[in-house]
Amino acid sequence: MKAYVKPYIPGPDEHQRFADQSESLHLIWRCPDCVHVVASTTACSLEFRTRLLMQATSFVDDKGNFTFCKYFESA
Repeated sequence: MKAYVKPYIPGPDEHQRFADQSESLHLIWRCPDCVHVVASTTACSLEFRTRLLMQATSFVDDKGNFTFCKYFESA
């Protein structure tokens, strides 16, 4: 079974809360930083789609949706 992220459009307060919590909790939400990515193939061992998160500079995509791995971890 492959992971699927249901679309959700966050508001400004949610954007800020995610940014604050990511920083304070040292959350790893990008694929290059994650232990679940297989370096040789850049595939996720949990079968999460990595295309957007391999080069992400923000946790929000161009449409304003949160884009982060639901398996994010604390560093």
